[in-house]
Amino acid sequence: MTTTPDHGIPPEKLRALLEASDEMMRSVIRCDRKATFDTLTHCTCALLNAESCVIFSITNHTPPRLVMEASYSDLFRSALVGTKELLMQSTERGGLTGHIAVTGKVIRISTLELKTNRYIAGQGRRHRHLRSRECFSLLAVPLIDIRGHILGLLKLENKKGADGRPGEHVTFDALDEQFARILANKAIVIIESLKTEEEYRRSASFFSSMVERLKQFVFCKDLEGHFTYVNERFAELRKMDRSEILGRTDYDLYPTRLADKYTEDDKSVIKTARMIDQEEMHVSADGEECYVRVIKTPIRDAAERIIGVQGIFWDITKRRQLQDALSHEIGRAHV
Repeated sequence: MTTTPDHGIPPEKLRALLEASDEMMRSVIRCDRKATFDTLTHCTCALLNAESCVIFSITNHTPPRLVMEASYSDLFRSALVGTKELLMQSTERGGLTGHIAVTGKVIRISTLELKTNRYIAGQGRRHRHLRSRECFSLLAVPLIDIRGHILGLLKLENKKGADGRPGEHVTFDALDEQFARILANKAIVIIESLKTEEEYRRSASFFSSMVERLKQFVFCKDLEGHFTYVNERFAELRKMDRSEILGRTDYDLYPTRLADKYTEDDKSVIKTARMIDQEEMHVSADGEECYVRVIKTPIRDAAERIIGVQGIFWDITKRRQLQDALSHEIGRAHV
């Protein structure tokens, strides 16, 4: 016999939720926004026995608008991504969806309430996305983060009865609302995770494009001294493809005496968390010795933990030769 836990959600639905969560998080890890929201809408329909599910996110435009991220319905039997945008305003013009997004309140209403609701009545909507062509019941949960900001909206339409059909006497109940809130929290985590990943990618792209324009040589290493990034100029200096350098250490690129020094400098930066700015000997890929000015600083993660070393250096051989020549002439003048 199947028992229902104290929180009121049947075990089979909890298992289904866990399976859906795993699938959604795999999509997040792959940074696949479309697949993530497709999975969420499809699973939400199945778990709450609804005819349709839609997820909206709120844009950063002025004024803000609601953009449909994904939708799923029995009619199409597939997740549909659209570019539909709605006004985000608590007026008849903004509709019920816009009203919910502005107020941030959970709404669960039935057929009679839908017919008399001032945000819907008189709009003459045709529910082309619904097999029944009519909305009998609705459950909408705003997506609100821990700061109280509304990120979007999870909306379900038409609860289906035992015969698999919606109707005037079939409505979403309190248990459905509880489950929808759980799924809404999942959606919030997904949106925040994807946002963080997208911001990281934009930042990384900006960093990379900026660094590639520099005439200096740039590199990053992990805590074990393996190269994790070099710019094109660095690769050209070593007369190697970047892919050949990544994963290697200084001992693969330089004479042991120089690799020992570079490694000790890296360890000092990691241990002291202080920058190194100095002039030192360098050897080109052809074995020619030169002088470089090098600056090394620690790399930190989001938790401020040091996870590696980044550096930039440039050739100062001509300046050193001029300085040495000038010092030699000054020395001769005093003889």
